[in-house]
Amino acid sequence: MLNTLIIRLKCRSFWKTTFIYRVLRLFYRMIKKLAVKITEHTVSRDMLRNDKFTRRFILRTGAIVVAEAFVIFIGMGCALYLFAAVDSLILLGLYIYLTIGDLKAIERLNTHITAVNSGDYTKRSEKKDSPIYTQTEKLNNISAGIQTAVDKQVQSERMKIDLVTNVSHDLKTPLTSIISYIDLLSAEELSPAARDYVSIIDKKSQRLKTMVADLFDLAKATSRTDVQLEQIDAVVLTGQVLGDLADKIERSGREMRTDIQADSAPIMADGKRMYRVFQNIIDNALKYSLEGTRIYMTVRNENGCCIITVKNIASYEMNFIPEEIMERFTRGDESRNTEGNGLGLSIAKSFTEACGGEFGIEIDGDMFTAIVKLPLTNVDDNLIRE
Repeated sequence: MLNTLIIRLKCRSFWKTTFIYRVLRLFYRMIKKLAVKITEHTVSRDMLRNDKFTRRFILRTGAIVVAEAFVIFIGMGCALYLFAAVDSLILLGLYIYLTIGDLKAIERLNTHITAVNSGDYTKRSEKKDSPIYTQTEKLNNISAGIQTAVDKQVQSERMKIDLVTNVSHDLKTPLTSIISYIDLLSAEELSPAARDYVSIIDKKSQRLKTMVADLFDLAKATSRTDVQLEQIDAVVLTGQVLGDLADKIERSGREMRTDIQADSAPIMADGKRMYRVFQNIIDNALKYSLEGTRIYMTVRNENGCCIITVKNIASYEMNFIPEEIMERFTRGDESRNTEGNGLGLSIAKSFTEACGGEFGIEIDGDMFTAIVKLPLTNVDDNLIRE
């Protein structure tokens, strides 16, 4: 035995060949396997490697548990109950103090996330020893990427708006000349065939003039320029639009049913723009509704907003989504046999949003509904009807 002991000491393997070492090694392997299984279902290795908050939390909790167990073991073994109780309170207080510090860091991280979600991409800084340093840097990188993408999108939209504005402006001059010469031709003595040709040219040129004007208006609405907000009454404006379109409604053969559920609806908006919005959605219903059907228009005050809806039954199959039909130059009638340029709903949406409102489309089978929602000003409880 002595000879074996000397050999182990010379080979520096005495500790590794003892029974206690093997028991401790077996216990260590069991703890390690248990820890791996726990981390697989709770915390990933990448999180343990890169997340300082997770590492601090696990190490702090483990240290406090071991220290508390040691204090209780010593206190119970030596009958030092008061010492064990006081020491336990100190350890618990230290744990709470350190945890509160980390919770404050988590609160700063939550504030950062909320700001990014709200569109505030300002870079935030944290000390390198902060438990949320890694997460803050990741959020800063995400914010920088989003800001870059937003800037590029804004620049692209601005270039599109400038292009549409410039093209519309450049088209106005030659188009005005064409229309003027058409008027001169119309005043001349022409053969019936030539007069028919002039009539067709006049009709097409007027349509092109309307399209150019719509493009120009759409560009201005998108850029939010030339919008003059004033207090107007949506109920009065609706009545004015219906009165001006009375002849057109009668010629269309459609029956217009109105349901005005509010005596007054004061809103802050651009009167000319909102007149165009109401005109466009009614024109859209007249153009694309099924012949012989009714068109329903409702005006009501609800939850602090004035809501105007126009419903009609479509004369074609609506195999599109609401977001798609509100895009520029998009028409529901794929055959394009009806008059229109695909800008009416896009202009209505842009003008409504420029006035601080919301514009939406709902499709239910063959039922097409245009919805305009505008916030009321000086809301009286008597005006709000649930």
